[in-house]
This record gives sequence, structure tokens and C-alpha cells, in this order.
Amino acid sequence: MNFTLGLATLGATKTANAQVHLASLQAEAELDQIRAAVVSAQQTCLAAAKRIPLASQQVAAADEALRLVQSNLRAGTMLALDGLQAQAAAAQARVAYATAIIRYDQAEIGLLSTLGIVDPQTIAAVRQASAQKNAASVAQR
Repeated sequence: MNFTLGLATLGATKTANAQVHLASLQAEAELDQIRAAVVSAQQTCLAAAKRIPLASQQVAAADEALRLVQSNLRAGTMLALDGLQAQAAAAQARVAYATAIIRYDQAEIGLLSTLGIVDPQTIAAVRQASAQKNAASVAQR
């Protein structure tokens, strides 16, 4: 009977070792997924950050073009339609700049969330506080 108990113990030990090895492999796979998510979020954040200066340059260029068109309108060398098109281009450039900033902020929040620094509850609390602040600001007007 001692021999049978020994074989049963040996079998249970091998099974436990296999389960430990499987858990170790699963943990390593999860760590790889987390690493990949962090790298992806970081790359997204870096790419979004690079778009902001470009969008800012577009705003500056569109504003300068608008200034020149307005000057030519006053001189009578341009049509009103040219002025409207320049205004539209300047507005589009400002929207693109604001969008670049928003996308960067979103990417940064995504990175912080992936790192575990920001969680959905914290984001919800910040949104609620921001909404209350905006409501108070509107009420004061």
C-alpha cells in the first residue's frame, strides 16, 4: 500500500508541476500582451504629439494667408469670395489644431490607463467635476 500511495503522490506532484508550468506560461503571455499594449499606446501618444506642431504651423500659415487676402481686399485687388475662402481655410486649420490636441489628450489618457495610472472611475470623476464646473460657468453668464 505504501508503494501505491507513493505512485499517487508522484502523479499528483507531476500534475501540480504541470499546472504551475501552465500558469507560468499563461502569466508570461499576459505580460507580453500588456507590454504590447503599453508600446502601442506609447507610439499612439508620440504620433499624436507630433501632429500638434504641424497643425499649429497650418494655423499660422492660414492666418497669414487670411491677413494677406484681407489686405488685398482692402486694396481692391481680390474678390470677396477669396476672403471667404481664406476665412474658411483658417477655420479649418483651427479645427484641425483643436482635433490634434484632443487626439493627443485621448492618447495620453489611453497610455495612462494602460499603465494603470488612470482607471475608468477616475476618468468618470474628472468628467463629472468638469461638467459641474461648466454648468456653474454657464449659470454665471
